[in-house]
Amino acid sequence: MKKALETTFIVLLFFFALVGVAASVFAIREFYFESKYSELYIKNCQKVKVGIPLEEAKVIMGGMNYNENEKSYNYWTSFEKGKPKKYSIDYPTSSSSYHTVIYYDPETGLVTEVECSGF
Repeated sequence: MKKALETTFIVLLFFFALVGVAASVFAIREFYFESKYSELYIKNCQKVKVGIPLEEAKVIMGGMNYNENEKSYNYWTSFEKGKPKKYSIDYPTSSSSYHTVIYYDPETGLVTEVECSGF
């Protein structure tokens, strides 16, 4: 009986150790990809200029296959008194000290303002 309990304990110990290693590998992989995309967005943000089409700005920020990036952009609309005031695309960065946002006019599809800042 004692031998069976020891064997069960060892099997469970190895199982949980394996789960911990797998979770650690997954977390490191996610951090790597997040950092990779953040560096890309921060580097390319300076290349986006006011007046260019929004689709061109997306290609500049994320490459030709910008929609395939795991950590891609988010659309935001800010409202004032119930009416849309500004439209923007926010690119995620892993560092809280960097901010990359592209503001655009939805009617013309042109970039109106670019924020590439490191606080």
